[in-house]
Amino acid sequence: MESEMKCNLSEMWSSKMPKGLDLEISHHPMTMRRVANLIIAMERLKAGTSESVLSTEFRDENLLNIMMENIVEEHIVIELGSAPPVQFSRTGEYQCSVTDSQKRSLVLVENSMELHAVMLQGGSDNRKVHLNMSTYVHPSPSTEARPVALGIKDTNLYLSCHKKGDVPTLHLEAVEDKSS
Repeated sequence: MESEMKCNLSEMWSSKMPKGLDLEISHHPMTMRRVANLIIAMERLKAGTSESVLSTEFRDENLLNIMMENIVEEHIVIELGSAPPVQFSRTGEYQCSVTDSQKRSLVLVENSMELHAVMLQGGSDNRKVHLNMSTYVHPSPSTEARPVALGIKDTNLYLSCHKKGDVPTLHLEAVEDKSS
């Protein structure tokens, strides 16, 4: 009885198929996606929107065109939410030194929290302050500014800027816990 049913279904559709195409019925389990693709393909074949197929001219390209016309695309959108980081993220560290147009370099004054700009004579280049410039990204990024930290190499001293009235001034500060 089941074989008669298969045969009858094939005969029922064969008259509606373009010349040169046969319908083959499969009893393998199909996914909903395959079923949807099959329904779309059949509707397009019935409506005649696919290119006409002649029995001797049906090639791989024809089959590919029919298949490509009938692909069902599935888009999955997953919304992910996350809170912005609560800390600045360090993006890099660069070594640099400061020298002005008169060839003066920054020098750390012994037992003091001061930097002086002096012209170094030959052989005293080792007194020149080398800075580590660390760059950071703010938790909510801004295109206007990028935070940096300037620290004196091999020390726990950092440059900070304070504004008194309308005048900004540079200060040295000792930082005990560099991780905070």
